[in-house]
Amino acid sequence: MKYTLSLILLLFISFQSYCQTGCEPNIDFEQGNFNNWVLFTGNCCPISVTATPPVAGRHSITSGTGVDPYGGFPVIDPLNGVYSLKLGNNLVGGEAEAARYYLHVPTGSSNYSLIFRYAVVFEDPGHDPEDQPRFEVRAFDSATGNAITCAQYTYVASSVLPGFKQSNISPGPIYKEWSSASVDLSTMNGKTVAIEFANGDCALKGHFGYSYVDVNCALFQTYGVDCLNGNLTSLSGPPGYQSYQWWNAGFSMFYGNGQSIQIATPSTTTTFAVVVTPYPGFGCPDTLYTTRKGADVTVNAGKDTTICTTNGAKTVQLNAIGKSSISSPSYTWSPTTGLSCITCSNPMATVSTTTNYVVTVTDSSKCTRTDTVTVIAAPSVFTDLTTEKDTVCENEEVWIKNMKSNPIGTQFFWNTDTAKITDVDTVRGYVKVRWAGIGLKNVILRVVNSECEIIDTVSVYVKPRPMASFDIKQHGCVGFPLELTPKKDIGTYHWSIDEQTITDTIYKNKYYLTWNTKGLKKVSYTLVGINGCVSNTFQTNVNIHDNPIAKIERKENEKICAGDVVNLQTENKGSNYTYDWQPAIYFENNNYYKVAYKMEVPSYVKLNIIDLYGCVGSDSIYVGTDLCCKVILPDAFTPNGDGRNDLYKCINLQNHKIHTFIIKNRWGQTVFETTNGQEGWDGTFKGKPQEPGSYIYYIKYICYDKEVIENKGIFYLIR
Repeated sequence: MKYTLSLILLLFISFQSYCQTGCEPNIDFEQGNFNNWVLFTGNCCPISVTATPPVAGRHSITSGTGVDPYGGFPVIDPLNGVYSLKLGNNLVGGEAEAARYYLHVPTGSSNYSLIFRYAVVFEDPGHDPEDQPRFEVRAFDSATGNAITCAQYTYVASSVLPGFKQSNISPGPIYKEWSSASVDLSTMNGKTVAIEFANGDCALKGHFGYSYVDVNCALFQTYGVDCLNGNLTSLSGPPGYQSYQWWNAGFSMFYGNGQSIQIATPSTTTTFAVVVTPYPGFGCPDTLYTTRKGADVTVNAGKDTTICTTNGAKTVQLNAIGKSSISSPSYTWSPTTGLSCITCSNPMATVSTTTNYVVTVTDSSKCTRTDTVTVIAAPSVFTDLTTEKDTVCENEEVWIKNMKSNPIGTQFFWNTDTAKITDVDTVRGYVKVRWAGIGLKNVILRVVNSECEIIDTVSVYVKPRPMASFDIKQHGCVGFPLELTPKKDIGTYHWSIDEQTITDTIYKNKYYLTWNTKGLKKVSYTLVGINGCVSNTFQTNVNIHDNPIAKIERKENEKICAGDVVNLQTENKGSNYTYDWQPAIYFENNNYYKVAYKMEVPSYVKLNIIDLYGCVGSDSIYVGTDLCCKVILPDAFTPNGDGRNDLYKCINLQNHKIHTFIIKNRWGQTVFETTNGQEGWDGTFKGKPQEPGSYIYYIKYICYDKEVIENKGIFYLIR
């Protein structure tokens, strides 16, 4: 059984001609088309083609970031532009394609080489060499058709080709990634050379090959200037060769191997030679030349300058002096801010802050040198006035801060527009203020030192703060209400009261607070205005006192007859207490702890003891008499529902029968009438309580069923 090895050849070629000043038109396909190229199609093998227009799928301009499906490398040379030429495809049929470019070698050229870049992939069917897929490169004199020595390359599919890799794509083709080779055209001085690339499938029409072609005119620097102050010069050859050898132009001094080397920068113009050797079978060794020249550049940017720029930008002149050993240098300044000119040696610099200006001098060889001059804004003072809040409430403290740092010794002078200063930071330039008035306030800061001064202003709007206030007595009594009257203002109210709760958040003109325990009670509230400002917390303490104890003292079992003087008393509590005995008409002096009154009729007596806070303690007793035929009626009664002295009626009825008992008010209206001695007047008329004051009674009764007695008089209704 015969074993067949598949091999695909991909060729990617890039040219450079030395001694040229630029690329030949569209030799690098950067026009994105086939201009200046002659295209061919035909058969293989051997390759036999004729000129044709571009054939789709056989002559293609490629671009983008795609990679070859077999080798995984870019379809365009990564070192050259955005376009390349593709010859052929992965179809079989014994086809061949070619592309030709006519290149004129300038007259007088002693060193003229063409570098091409390539990469190949072959399908290898194992045929005889003359029948295998192939890629050919040839150069010839366009006038005579004579081939140029060492400029004819034929790449025939073979599994033993050097530098190839095995593809991962079945049935296992091999490929070579892009590389470089050269064609020495120095012998073609003044002639036109035809460069032709051809691609062919296998002769038996069962296997294929295709290629990519591109040209780059800048793979190798043939002349350059290096700066002496750079110390080292880098020499780099075109990429893709198997080996590089670096020599002087006379080949008497060897510098080293490798595509790139570094040497000491030459002080005089020096020519170097690099011998490039392609991979075996892919071209001939070639010698390329590059020239280097050393240049010495110096620059002095001038002396540093000190100015004060706090009150605005200041202008100073910069003076730089540059020199070069090969030409008059040009100047470039950076940064460009504030400069009148960025390409002259002595620009005017308008600065407001310390600035480092860097001047770069460049000579004709592009050698550069830099120096720096500093324009110092010193001793500078700075201000960037800001406020924690640009809107505050009355009497709300706010920091006004200078956000800029300043040198030691800087002084800060504040104008705070009627504000009260509550704190000062003299190092950083901070001040804490509060305003009692409302409106827009301007805070001005003047920052100074021995040479500079700057002023900045910031504005703060002061919103009105609602005022919290209320009235309440400072002392109260257990069980007795105290009146609380808040000040009216717009906003929401928030109360805090010991042992009490007020849930209203809107204004109410009056509250009544009652405490059932003695002690100090805190009452406070705050008011939140519609503008968000919170009032002061208005607070007061109310001292709640126990009511004094009142107790009337008299002799026990004392028999009292009409006309007797009755002595009553209570505990002497001292000068901080007052006494009130009722009814007052019974007593010559009713405001002492001891009293006496002449008892005419049985009656209730009430005592109120009042301390200096207005707290009241009360007691009452009934004082009766033993009389024969005299019916006793009280001088007063208190219909308050406490179960004591609530009815006005006869007191002693042991020996009496009531005939008539009438009570009239001051206007003569009868408000009560009865013939039943057990009944009494409850202080109402037609179901309505009557007003306190004096009333008239008339009574007619029979004593011991014999004596008819009539009597009338005045008594008092007390509430």
